[in-house]
Amino acid sequence: MIKFVLMVNKQGQTRLAQYYDFLSIQERVAGLICLGRNETQCSFVEYRGYKVIYRRYASLFFIVGVKDDDSENELGILEFIHALVETMDKYFESVIMFNLEKAHFILDEMVMNGYIVETNKISILKPIHLMEKASPVATTFDYLYLHSARYQIDLTSFAIFLHLSTMTRVNEKIRLLPAVQAIYSSASGKLKTKRCLIIAAIVTPVAVAGLSVWWLFFDDHESTGSDEVICGDTKNEAGYIKLPNKNDDQYFYWFFEAKHNASTAPLVIWLTGGPGGSSLLALFNENGPCRIQPDLTTKVHPYSWTYEANMIWLDQPTSVGFSYSSGDDHDYNERDVGENLYWFLQGFIEKHPEFDGREFFLMGESYGGHYVPGAAHYIWEQNKKNESSVMRNINLQGIAIGNGWTNPVVQHLHAGDMLDNSYNITLLDEAAAEQLKIDTVKCAELTRECQQSPSESSCLEPYEYCVEHLVLALSANSTGRNPYDVRETCDW
Repeated sequence: MIKFVLMVNKQGQTRLAQYYDFLSIQERVAGLICLGRNETQCSFVEYRGYKVIYRRYASLFFIVGVKDDDSENELGILEFIHALVETMDKYFESVIMFNLEKAHFILDEMVMNGYIVETNKISILKPIHLMEKASPVATTFDYLYLHSARYQIDLTSFAIFLHLSTMTRVNEKIRLLPAVQAIYSSASGKLKTKRCLIIAAIVTPVAVAGLSVWWLFFDDHESTGSDEVICGDTKNEAGYIKLPNKNDDQYFYWFFEAKHNASTAPLVIWLTGGPGGSSLLALFNENGPCRIQPDLTTKVHPYSWTYEANMIWLDQPTSVGFSYSSGDDHDYNERDVGENLYWFLQGFIEKHPEFDGREFFLMGESYGGHYVPGAAHYIWEQNKKNESSVMRNINLQGIAIGNGWTNPVVQHLHAGDMLDNSYNITLLDEAAAEQLKIDTVKCAELTRECQQSPSESSCLEPYEYCVEHLVLALSANSTGRNPYDVRETCDW
């Protein structure tokens, strides 16, 4: 298994970093030991239970760490490095420093959860070129959402939203933001919210989210005080809850207190779907107390849910966002998700006893159409079992799902329903509309084949076909309309 992939210049500055296993800060730094070796020495180094394999190209070192258990062949890893470099060389037309986010995209196509899944340059670059067709101003989250659809069968197969590696892609002049203890801040300014396509409209929130929790990778983390760029004057807390039902799973959360009647307002957990989507996406661009701006500052969101509810944005399941585990106790289905969320709540309420018995609502979007009902059912089951026990009863009052992704076959078949809208807005011409009807049936058939006989080939085909013939056909670029609200036009 691959533990990390680094791209470092000869001065030791990290240009790309991707970690597939938990490593301490000391272990991460030790991954750079190859920089001091001369060219006559072997390209393999053994260190503290893992091997470092590296190769230098021009002024850059490509460094890969693997488990020292003979599961990975050193020469095979060198071939992987060579394939990575060749793919980057084929794709980039300018200096790689100006395209670091796309270097991450390429790596994500080649390695999944620490295992090499693709080395063919054409197959690697195909979804990236597809993303570029979707929007002339493609962003990190465009790619992540397109990429996650490819692996929607397995909950754990796409879990890379936020990583320490994001820090290397941010202007060094931006100050790191502390967020451990309750933070009080002030920020003014009215926020105009006009979005054509939520995914494409985001401008680098992943970078800010990565910065704001830099301290989570150190043992002694303590806030240094208030910061005027975090979401106005809303009291908030970020941290981890260790799940007692798992080997060593740590769930990352960001809690914001309700602005009105915090002592009686309900507790709400928000789950972004994906699968593999960090809930910080929603925090900073959907229903949170502030919005990320193009210059990486924040502006108060006047319609934030925190005005009326105590909100938790939770990264789950394990390995999504900043949630992590040092073990191999993976999650495979909705029941695993529900069990973990139940124990997270037990831990959070133990830390915040004022929420014991408080009204609780579970909400989510997209693949949350699986997470939310599964978790709610598990909570209901445990409440019934615990009526006479010492376990806390979770006062579940309701659930809500927005844009739920629950049954791809059925939902693909109805993709064209928005053409027959009550506003008499023409989205496609007659020929394109007829073609869409044919494409929806084909997409549903391919998706059904993937579900019945899942494999990389059988599931990659519907992913590519459905994105190209349905998603792009109904995107703002094709229709000139907001796909979330056809009454609105999109000018970009």
